[in-house]
Amino acid sequence: MTAAFCHRTRLTTWQASYAEYVITFPQFLSNQNLNATYPVPIGGPVPTNEVITTKLAQGSANLHYSKTFLTLTGFHADTKYQLSGAQEVLGWTANWGWRFARHTSSQLTFGWQTIDNRPVLQPKFTSDFTFVAVGLYRTITPHLNTGLSYWHMEQTANEASNRYSDDRVTASMFITF
Repeated sequence: MTAAFCHRTRLTTWQASYAEYVITFPQFLSNQNLNATYPVPIGGPVPTNEVITTKLAQGSANLHYSKTFLTLTGFHADTKYQLSGAQEVLGWTANWGWRFARHTSSQLTFGWQTIDNRPVLQPKFTSDFTFVAVGLYRTITPHLNTGLSYWHMEQTANEASNRYSDDRVTASMFITF
């Protein structure tokens, strides 16, 4: 079952969707298109030949002007495994972009996600993932774009082996032929 809503005005776009999926684990492994919908949880239920039921709700709001935009998105996924447990994922992202010169723009992004795994045969696993990214982008020619971005990501979890912190600086160049 799926349902979707989209409404546009001159400056905004509003979207919402809801879907329920029922699949077996062998079908999940053979269908690469559905793998984004059904993440195999780390430290979660053991993969077996069982039925997986997922309920996924998503929503977004986008405000856009000529030189700036703001996008807010959120989602909630509740997955139940027939034999091995359940998983709940909740998250949101906020993204702001600003073109402050003719060929130069910036982007600021925040995100948060929490995962609650409740396997039957293993201890409960929870984690929170947060990130912040800032980037500066420049169009040199119609066929050459460059960028410089900084990312900070951090995951906290009730299992020490699943905790980490990461800082990245990325320089990029995109050439179109």
